Parts: sequence; structure tokens; C-alpha cells
Amino acid sequence: MVTGTYAQNYMLNMKRQETRGKRKEERGKGKGERGKGKGERGKGRVRYIIKVWFLITGMIMTNAISIPDSARLCYRLMDQNDGDLLFDLDQDPEGMRYLNDGKPTSRQEIDEYFLPRIARFTDLATGCGLWEIADKQSGKYLGWILVRHYGFETHYHTPDNIEFGWRLYRDYWGQGITTEAASAIIDVLRPHPCIALFSAQSDPENLGSIGVMKKLGMQYIDDRVHHTPKQEYPVVYYEMPARD
Repeated sequence: MVTGTYAQNYMLNMKRQETRGKRKEERGKGKGERGKGKGERGKGRVRYIIKVWFLITGMIMTNAISIPDSARLCYRLMDQNDGDLLFDLDQDPEGMRYLNDGKPTSRQEIDEYFLPRIARFTDLATGCGLWEIADKQSGKYLGWILVRHYGFETHYHTPDNIEFGWRLYRDYWGQGITTEAASAIIDVLRPHPCIALFSAQSDPENLGSIGVMKKLGMQYIDDRVHHTPKQEYPVVYYEMPARD
């Protein structure tokens, strides 16, 4: 009897252990399934983020301003890979005469000051940035047109006033290239609802640049001081309304 009871208890315990083992196994499977579920949800979130990123990027690129070719010229928004072009253009003392008394820009200044500054004011949606001017037939780089908010990074920053600037190789001065390029960009930006004014400023003795401002339709407003992180200097300021 004792032996029989012992055997019965032994078998009962074995069944209980087997049952507990199965329950643990089922719980383990459940955890595994939940883990797989979490993993799938995690993958789903990643896929969702990627889709949103591509959607936003696509919207930005779709809304990006582009400048159609003009009679002689084509245009490209310059970027951080254009340091060599900027450096080469700034090596002509005559071209730099009204900016810093003819001192060529060093490559270190291009890399550490100008390229980061250009990146900060470049905006695909509004057309702000440094636009390469190139010959439409040969693709040769002729210079650039600057487009940015007036007073960028100053206390008088004016987002609805778009300031223009320009620089060309000396071989292309006096051929109407700057006027053609700036006009092409203005024609594209003119309907933009956030733009009220177009403006430019120049050293008072730089009659070439002042002539371009007048040809674009800008009117003299006043003499003022132009501020940059590197220097301050007197300029004549011209502007015109974006729309009549």
C-alpha cells in the first residue's frame, strides 16, 4: 500500500512537472511571439520614418526653385563642393578691389568662413543661395550671383527683402552678363508671396555694380553701413518692389 501510494504520488508529481514544463514552454512561445510582434512593430516604425523622410525630401525638392537658362547663360545653385571655384575667382586683386582693397581670399577663409556662411543662407524653397553663372554653350564657369535675405545674420535682418550680389571673372565684365543673370533670377522669384523687395548695395566708387543695379530697375535709397562678421564698410543702397 505504501509502495502503491508512493508510486501514485511519484506519477502525479511527474505529471505536474510535465504540465508546468508545457506551461513554461507555452509562455516562452508567447514571449517569443510578443518579441516578434515588437520587432515587427519596430521595423514598421522604421519603415514609416523612412517613408516620411522620403516624402518630406521629395516635397522639398519638388518645391525647390530652379532658374531656367537665359539667352547666353545657365545657372546652378552652388554648394559645399564648390570651394575650388570660389577660391579661384577671388584671386584677382582687381575683382576684390571694392571688397577688401584687393586682397585675394585664402583657401582657409573659403573653407572655414565662406562655405559655412553660404550653407546657412542657402534655402531651396526661396531660391536663396549662391547661383553659379555658366556659359550655356561651353558650360564654362563665369562667376556667381548671390541671393539672400537682406541683413542676413544682423540685427536688421529683413526676410521679405531679397539682396543681390555678384562677382565675375574680369574677362566677362562689361558684357551684360551680370544684368542678364540677375534678371533671370528676379523673374523667377518675383511671384513668390513672401518677397516684397529686391535690393543691392555697393561701394560708392564701384560704378560698374551701381550701373547693374540701375539696369535691373533699382532706385537709390540712401547711404548706409554694410555689416559682416568680418568688417563694416559704407555702401550705397538700392532697391525696387518685387511687384508693381
